[in-house]
Amino acid sequence: SKVRDLAVIARTTMTTYANTSKSVPEIGRELRVGSVMEGSVRYAGNRVRITAQLIDANSGTQLWSDAFEADLEDIFGIQLAIASRLSEALEAEFSATEKASIGEVATSNPEAYSQYLLGMSLTGNFAPMAPVHEALEKAVALDPEFAAAYAFNAMMYGYEANYAQFTGASYNADASLRSAQLSFENAQRALLLDPDQPFALLATGDFERAYRINPNDYRVLSSLAFLRIWTEGRVEEGIALLTRSAEINPADTANLWYFSDHLFGLQRWEHAIRVAQDGIRVAPEAAFGHANLARIAAAAGDHALARSSAEAAESLDPGAYAMVDIAAAYEHIGDLDAARRVFERAQREGRAALQDPFWLYRMHRAVGEVDIALDYLEKVVTSRWPIAGLHEFQYGKDHPVFDRVRS
Repeated sequence: SKVRDLAVIARTTMTTYANTSKSVPEIGRELRVGSVMEGSVRYAGNRVRITAQLIDANSGTQLWSDAFEADLEDIFGIQLAIASRLSEALEAEFSATEKASIGEVATSNPEAYSQYLLGMSLTGNFAPMAPVHEALEKAVALDPEFAAAYAFNAMMYGYEANYAQFTGASYNADASLRSAQLSFENAQRALLLDPDQPFALLATGDFERAYRINPNDYRVLSSLAFLRIWTEGRVEEGIALLTRSAEINPADTANLWYFSDHLFGLQRWEHAIRVAQDGIRVAPEAAFGHANLARIAAAAGDHALARSSAEAAESLDPGAYAMVDIAAAYEHIGDLDAARRVFERAQREGRAALQDPFWLYRMHRAVGEVDIALDYLEKVVTSRWPIAGLHEFQYGKDHPVFDRVRS
């Protein structure tokens, strides 16, 4: 993915094909890729043997195959060799800078690298963050000079500070502030060790430089899209970046939710509905996907789709963020009784989000209690928490979701 001339499908999507019976041409058609690499990794003591073959996705014919064997300490050399062979076979431009980046020894400790890969593999699809942090903190304990592990942990803590629905973390201002502080500390440590760590640059807000270093990572693309759309007003460029992010990682429900949320904010209703429906196809049993579609459809004026999606979400044990989206959808289609039912259920079940003033603002707005809602919105502004609420208020004051309270 560090080779700018190639578009590489993300790990989160590829894990959905583990143990698949589908043929390479079938996978190629589904992911709209021209070639597929498959292979195996075997360990014997401190030795690793990797076999790999590159297959033309249209014909199913083999383009090349090879085997690579080395001590685990030399794993980065193997990665460079594989990337070089891939680039040659695909006639992709492979610059000296890209070669240096891929071949650089990130750590001399194989177990630290294993923990780093484990942490990366546990991300995506709104997975809990605690196991990710645990693996990455083991990695830096084994190698305190492991810049990439600090950088990835910085980005994960940044997500945790901004979007509680990504993490399952406590909806608590102190917890958010702590996550933000840990994001900053890990990013600073990473950049002291290596000023070109893209995930640390993301955590510190330098999206442009992160993109120049790693232009094919879906998280980098989505972060730069936020800058393009909401800070610079370059909306079409931002949507193009989000589209590319979804193409690279089309089976990650969190990635699709993020895309649809931008489109919702931009009032691109039809496009937002399509992306939200893509998320439901990926994870039909996830309540938040149906809730997301419900709020978009309601704002778009499709009351039938909004109601059916809200009811589907209610039936699937929704979490706190799904509940507030369901209630918002009912509010927008004029069914305040249904919105009250959802709010009462959230209170009855003791949802942790009851500590979140923006969540409470949205819920009280949904049930028609505008004065109480505005009190909570004032708390969001004065306490500067949660950050996601500040973003919505800052960039979306003219959005239909504020219609009920604008006057």
